[in-house]
Amino acid sequence: QPRRDRAVFVDVATSAAPLPALCLDRRGGISLRIDGLPGSEHYLYDMTGAWSLVPVRVPLQSESQPIAATVALFLSVDNASWQNLGHALAFLAPQVFAAFSKVYARHGLDGVWSRRENIQVYLYMLRGSQQMLMSSTHPHLLPWLALLSPHPPIFLPDPTMPPLSGSALPPPLVLGGNATRCHIAGHWGGAVPPAGLSKVAFDLLSDMARSLPAWQVPQDILMRRVWGVATT
Repeated sequence: QPRRDRAVFVDVATSAAPLPALCLDRRGGISLRIDGLPGSEHYLYDMTGAWSLVPVRVPLQSESQPIAATVALFLSVDNASWQNLGHALAFLAPQVFAAFSKVYARHGLDGVWSRRENIQVYLYMLRGSQQMLMSSTHPHLLPWLALLSPHPPIFLPDPTMPPLSGSALPPPLVLGGNATRCHIAGHWGGAVPPAGLSKVAFDLLSDMARSLPAWQVPQDILMRRVWGVATT
């Protein structure tokens, strides 16, 4: 039976939680449109491996901003996933599966590309990990986020850390927190589902990587852009 003290539930097939309409304030704080929930501050469990609770507020605090017809996809990134290619792909596979598996099964890649247009990725790094943004190491995960959305990913800075400058972030990552942003729905990224990832999940990732329009370029350009290396 569902617990009465929980208002957001995880999809067992994808280990991700769908969220209702939401807004992010100028500090990156999240508020949700949930009616009848007592109190003002609640928590979402970070299922990606950071083993932490992320505070959220109810009801929705939009500051009169319009609610965009887009889905906010939240990803909590650790050092290994950011800086190591193998870890990056292992991190990305369940996110791609959770975001696109249902539309992929019904409509193929055409449906995936259509849904992708309506996704905005948000990244956050807890426990002081955002210092790795200043590292000279190639951010292996960053170019692969293009599979999830054509829009530049937005970084939500850790409020307990010294302020960041947007110019310090590796492109196309942009700094959030400069305006209230509202979305019609959200997607709280999860870990690998309990049953593991099927061949369909990896086929989806592979098909998207091979067919992404922005990656239909000469090999040398693609290697530099995505892998951070040159062929010559």
